[in-house]
Amino acid sequence: MSGAAARGHRKATRTPDAGLLTAWRRCELIPDPPGLEGVRGNNREKLRMLAKLIHCLCDGRAGTRFFLGSVSLGMLIGKPQQTAFRWLQQLAAQGVIERVWVGRPCRNDETGKPLAGGRLVDRASEYLYLGLPRTS
Repeated sequence: MSGAAARGHRKATRTPDAGLLTAWRRCELIPDPPGLEGVRGNNREKLRMLAKLIHCLCDGRAGTRFFLGSVSLGMLIGKPQQTAFRWLQQLAAQGVIERVWVGRPCRNDETGKPLAGGRLVDRASEYLYLGLPRTS
């Protein structure tokens, strides 16, 4: 038995944010938005699925800012965090999204208020949705 288990502590389990889960469910129900076929790559179907998820998360409005952590995304899609991060980088390289703030452990929120009693809390990166590629 590990030290934490012996002391009666359980390891905290992380789950994706409710907004991310809602967008995930919604994107399964809606038809593919125009421009989705313009997303390219070796793992084209997975990148298109992620682009559609982001499109749903932003209600299809280019210029919308959103927070998305690669850990939460990885849990949602059943892939390692590093894979999720690389897919986000690929979408950024294609001009679908732009990372405007790099997520990191923080003690305070964006207004300066302490988070979780001043303990370090992992914060997701902030992205700007630029829109799906234009197709001819």
